[in-house]
Amino acid sequence: MCGTPGVRLRHVTRSYGRGPTLLVVENVPVWVCPHCGESYLTADTLGALDRIKAHRRKFAVPKRVAVARFARRRLAEQRGLTREWSRRARRS
Repeated sequence: MCGTPGVRLRHVTRSYGRGPTLLVVENVPVWVCPHCGESYLTADTLGALDRIKAHRRKFAVPKRVAVARFARRRLAEQRGLTREWSRRARRS
């Protein structure tokens, strides 16, 4: 943190994993500095997240979620980048 007083507690949604192993955890308490934007989680919160991830079947409720694919080609065109850049980015 930058050391400026005023750190605030926020509740956010965090995602872990991807594809079929994706786990979304809602209402995660995070301390955020309104001046520099840095955030951190307490040791208790990290421990709770570890337990949730380890026992996801006990805590998680299956939900459908909309997933959007980031269009590299469109971004490249908007930024004036070449098609070759877009092809190389797709391979990485």
